[in-house]
Amino acid sequence: MDALYKQLALTKKYWPSYYMVRMCIYLMFFLTGILTVVFFIIKFLLKLVGKAPRNIQYALLTGSFFFLLLVGIQVALSYKYGTYRGPGGTILFYGEMQKLQSEQIHAADSVGMNYFIQGSRFINKSMHINKDGFIATFDYTPHFCDSVRKSGKKIVFVVGDSFAEGVTDKEYSTVFTERIRNADTSIILLNFGVGGLDPLNYFLIISKYVPLLKPDLVVVAFCWNDIMVEDRIATPYIPLHYQTNIGYLSSNIPYSISGKENAILPTIDSAYNYYKRWFFIDPKESGWAWLCSKSPIIASIKCKKIHQYINPNYEKNYASISYRYIKKMDSVCIANDARMSIAFIPDIHRVDTLQTIERNRTAYANAFHEYVYKVHFIENTITRTDYISEANQHFTANGNEKYAVFLKNVIHQELDSK
Repeated sequence: MDALYKQLALTKKYWPSYYMVRMCIYLMFFLTGILTVVFFIIKFLLKLVGKAPRNIQYALLTGSFFFLLLVGIQVALSYKYGTYRGPGGTILFYGEMQKLQSEQIHAADSVGMNYFIQGSRFINKSMHINKDGFIATFDYTPHFCDSVRKSGKKIVFVVGDSFAEGVTDKEYSTVFTERIRNADTSIILLNFGVGGLDPLNYFLIISKYVPLLKPDLVVVAFCWNDIMVEDRIATPYIPLHYQTNIGYLSSNIPYSISGKENAILPTIDSAYNYYKRWFFIDPKESGWAWLCSKSPIIASIKCKKIHQYINPNYEKNYASISYRYIKKMDSVCIANDARMSIAFIPDIHRVDTLQTIERNRTAYANAFHEYVYKVHFIENTITRTDYISEANQHFTANGNEKYAVFLKNVIHQELDSK
């Protein structure tokens, strides 16, 4: 269990820098190739004119040698923190095959709704899981909500993925949900964020807790990757992801890997045995396998290639799946006299181009349909520098602060118009 905790902690710490290391490696390989070509061209030209100063040749040869040596060192170092995001968002550590270890932090209930296991150890130790399986220091009970209403405060749900859960580069108090919770005394914010989940899980959460707790407002913190292009079934008592020392293994095999829908891996062992064929190498297999297991770049030669299946219904799914769950969420809220709102979390790759509300509406019209005019898009505020990195695409403390201001305005705008 400690090995998993340390592995995840190292990954979170070094993932952004690993991306830069990888880019440096690719650049060095490119420059080494250029240098080698230049060396032979110069040598050929010098011989062609009958002049071949050995000091120039030695200098180029020595430079090439040390350049390759540096590349080898960087490759060896980069293996230690290597991660891979496979098809369908499955996150895996690649390289040498390891003995499976697991410390599950997600569980699923009788209808397949995912939540956190109370007592789970997170990288951020200040996160507290309540009895309902969500991040809060208080339990989400009808009695608690009744007492809040009697005090004159409004009850606001925030439903979402790892952004709402609170992934950040600083302490947990800097995430946008905590900033609002601590600063706004006119509302009580109930955080239902669970990392790695999707609109299906949001619908299951809303279906269970909106009729039970009767909130005034439900805000779906809708991230760009919440636009589902592959539907799935809710699997009772089987979480969507297994947390292991070799990464997050999806219990729903993505269509892009399996070539079929609703392929389920019911246990951690079955997921490990399924995915390891592509991502891991047994160093005991041979000397070549041992060498490959020590470098992600060399390992790419040895590892089996994944056949990427293309879903023939991709465009149709993009335009229908998320929208279908949004309509279901809205119906549950309307039936229980609660208002539903969507607050969009910008895509790091598009944040600099989609700076206006109209551009966002045009870009995401096929995903939200008539709801696109009810979606709150943040305008001219968030930039690429407000994300941790290209690899870890969550808000920094500064990005969380900006989004907190935006979301607080959304909440009060919706409450005032109810």
